[in-house]
Amino acid sequence: GLYDIGQKIANTTFSFMTTIQNVYSPQVYKRLFSKDVQERMSVGRYLTPFFYLSILVCLCVGVFSYEILYLLTPSEFHAAAPIISILCLLYGFYFFGKQPQLLYAKKTGLISLLSLVSIALNIVLNIPLIHYFGLMGAAFATTLAGVISTAISFYFGQKYTPIAYEKKVYYILLFFVASIIIILILEELKVPYYLFLLSKIFISFTFILIGWTNRIITLKKIKDYISL
Repeated sequence: GLYDIGQKIANTTFSFMTTIQNVYSPQVYKRLFSKDVQERMSVGRYLTPFFYLSILVCLCVGVFSYEILYLLTPSEFHAAAPIISILCLLYGFYFFGKQPQLLYAKKTGLISLLSLVSIALNIVLNIPLIHYFGLMGAAFATTLAGVISTAISFYFGQKYTPIAYEKKVYYILLFFVASIIIILILEELKVPYYLFLLSKIFISFTFILIGWTNRIITLKKIKDYISL
């Protein structure tokens, strides 16, 4: 029950990413199929605000997992907070797996092979980690298997249909990973709640500040991208 409720709440971030994919997907296909080299090279820059927004949602749900459970569930389910945080980490990486690079390159055989690799990784990692660490082991195994599978898909996607992602995308991802790890460590150390909450607020504020100072996302940009 704990894993199920944690997975359902974390999965809302993936659902959000799927929803905004409907906004940017037509433009991504249009640019990838363009004969203009500059337009093809603009895919990465175009995706940056959407990546930031996706990670923002994953970060908020992952960081404030305990508060979400406190508001939505009885106390018996509050122990699922770290499960939500760990799975949100996985869904953040899934943004890269949503890009149709291998599909565009017509590598359907490779896509099928990578799917089998992903399933095999899940089995190989889940069995020992669940045995030794229980629910947390299941969350870590699923996340680790998903991240490895996404990294492999990303490697081949960049090989056959490269997307010139901006460097700030990787910095955002690094900040996101570090933030989730910090939250998990603080939760494990059982720090006083007021310090825990202040840390969460500081992380969230810093992430928003990163987006604002780098002009990754603004109200005008949101309006422009939605109207495309």
